[in-house]
Amino acid sequence: MRDHADVTQYYCYDEHTMIPDVIIISADIWNSLTPEQQEIMKSTAADMVANYRELWAQFEEDVKAQVEGKVEYVTDVDKAAFQDAVKGIYENLQKDAPETYAFVERIQAAG
Repeated sequence: MRDHADVTQYYCYDEHTMIPDVIIISADIWNSLTPEQQEIMKSTAADMVANYRELWAQFEEDVKAQVEGKVEYVTDVDKAAFQDAVKGIYENLQKDAPETYAFVERIQAAG
């Protein structure tokens, strides 16, 4: 299996793979739950957010350790330039799948 260092000399930390996970439940199902069940769902989801953040941070540290000494690790990435370079993807999504693009806008607004 090839790793990052086999294909490039650089590892740019630009956070482009930060992908939000979304929990979806139909309104009918949600409304069929008791208030206690709804609270369990909410608190469990909140707990998982904290857990996921810890796991993601550990994953990043593991990746850094794997590439250390093999590639140049770049942290001062121009994220605005990267975002500008992929702008067409969002424009196509807005045109071709406006319902999906609406979710992208909500995610971007959340920050």
